[in-house]
Amino acid sequence: MEHNPGWPRAGWRGVHPEQVKTLDYAGFVEVESFSYVVDIKFAHEAWRGRMRTCNGVGSALDSEAVERFDADLALLLAAEFDDPLTVPHRVFATSGVKAP
Repeated sequence: MEHNPGWPRAGWRGVHPEQVKTLDYAGFVEVESFSYVVDIKFAHEAWRGRMRTCNGVGSALDSEAVERFDADLALLLAAEFDDPLTVPHRVFATSGVKAP
């Protein structure tokens, strides 16, 4: 949050309740949603690349700010995390049946 304090998805949990509402309003029945977490391993360099392309970094910050972010992330990863590191990723799904 230090590099982009106004980013609206900071702290977001990866759940999309609006998808359930959208299917309900569109006339779907048997609407269900579920989520689970999958641990994915990333080498430090790969995680830095992933974060540079994140919509809160790469598309939101100018190139100098992205470089500062990347340098700070590299230092943090080297100091505090094993390589590779394990990053939990939430998978969220919504399904429904279109009413006749």
